[in-house]
Amino acid sequence: MESLLTDLPDNVSEENLTDMLASRVNDLISTDFSRLLTLLYRIDIDEAQLRRLLREHPDQDAGIIIAKMIQSRQREKAAARETFRKTANDADIPDNERW
Repeated sequence: MESLLTDLPDNVSEENLTDMLASRVNDLISTDFSRLLTLLYRIDIDEAQLRRLLREHPDQDAGIIIAKMIQSRQREKAAARETFRKTANDADIPDNERW
């Protein structure tokens, strides 16, 4: 899958990450909207929520709104993976039967 951002420094702040991501999103809005939609679908951004936020904040940069949604969704997915990992580790499944 294509990444929205490449070559990130290790110590990038969340604010800088938002700005960098918003810049890339705005670029895709202007140059390749279908690719942006595909990426948002693959990241699993809630379309109804995105439409609502864009409608409620017409004066705000769409790239910033979308970037914040992407970051939020990625945090949700990381938390779910961590929860699943802890649950799987606590399940007393013998190592030879784990996937």
